[in-house]
Amino acid sequence: MKNRSALNWLVPIIAVLTLIVAGAGLFWQAVMQLKIGVDLSPGQMVGTVGTWVIMGGIAVWLSTVFLCNLSNSTISEG
Repeated sequence: MKNRSALNWLVPIIAVLTLIVAGAGLFWQAVMQLKIGVDLSPGQMVGTVGTWVIMGGIAVWLSTVFLCNLSNSTISEG
C-alpha cells in the first residue's frame, strides 16, 4: 500500500494554485497598465509578465495532469 500522507498532496496543490493565480494576476495587471497608458518596455513585458504567464500556463497543465491521474487512481483503487 502506498503512503499517501495529506501533506504529500497538499504542498504541490498549493504551489500549483499559487503559480496559476500569480500568472493570471500579472497578465491582467499588464493588460490594465497598458489600457491606462503605462509604458512597459519590451524587456518588462517578456521578462516579467511573460515569465509568470508561462509558469502559470505550466501550472495549469500540471494541475490538469494531476487531477486526471488522481481520478484515474481513485477509480482503479476503488
